[in-house]
Amino acid sequence: MPTSPNPNQYPPINTLKLKTSAKQIQPIMQQAQLLTEKIEGSDQFAHDLKNAAQLSKQDEVQKLISSAGVTAKFEAKYTPDNIRIVLSEGGCCSIAVILYW
Repeated sequence: MPTSPNPNQYPPINTLKLKTSAKQIQPIMQQAQLLTEKIEGSDQFAHDLKNAAQLSKQDEVQKLISSAGVTAKFEAKYTPDNIRIVLSEGGCCSIAVILYW
C-alpha cells in the first residue's frame, strides 16, 4: 500500500536565499533589457554582433555585448540558429537570454 510522504522529511521552508536572489537578479534583468534594446534599435549593432559570431570572433562578440552597457559577468555562446547570453551575479542567480537569428 503506498504511503504518503512524511512532511517532516524536508527541512522547514526558508525563503531568504530565494528572496535575495530575486532582488539581486533585478539589475541583471535591466542589463539584459539594455542589450536587447540595443540589438532591436540598431541595425548596425545587430549586424556587427551576428557577423562577429558567424566569424567566431569571440573577443568581438564580448566587446559588443559590453558596449551595450552590460557590466555583469556574462558568457556568450552562439550557434547557426541562435545566440545565448547568460548573465550572472556571483553565485546567487543568472538569467539566460536566447535570441534566434
